Amino acid sequence: MYSDTMLVMLVSAAIFSAKLSSNYLALLTGAFMYCQLVIAHNYFHRKDNFRMHWINLTLADFTSWRITHAMSHHLYTNSYYDLEISFIEPILQYLPRKKSFESKALSFILTPVFYSLMTPMNAIYRFFNLGSYFI
Repeated sequence: MYSDTMLVMLVSAAIFSAKLSSNYLALLTGAFMYCQLVIAHNYFHRKDNFRMHWINLTLADFTSWRITHAMSHHLYTNSYYDLEISFIEPILQYLPRKKSFESKALSFILTPVFYSLMTPMNAIYRFFNLGSYFI
């Protein structure tokens, strides 16, 4: 019920944002979208269902993300072999170890910036790899 309600809120905020040309509603739409991303992630841990496809709203590909998430993050959770953690490690430091105050603060500041850029990066990646979907 919560996940369906969040989807309705996301779609409603997107429609009203476009209709009213409101930047504040656009920001709210983005917040709802990333809440929906977390919700879709939770459905990856269950058997196949239609709600796990909601991650495609963020322009990520649910099939490839589900495979890498299961093969990397669930086998090597929060370790150097966890690709979801290690590929951003020099910039955002999430691995459990002693960190300086500066690296903690920098990670805290850069995390929203990094994750807000993931949607455009996914769009560019999927656009240039579009031909591989038809082969």
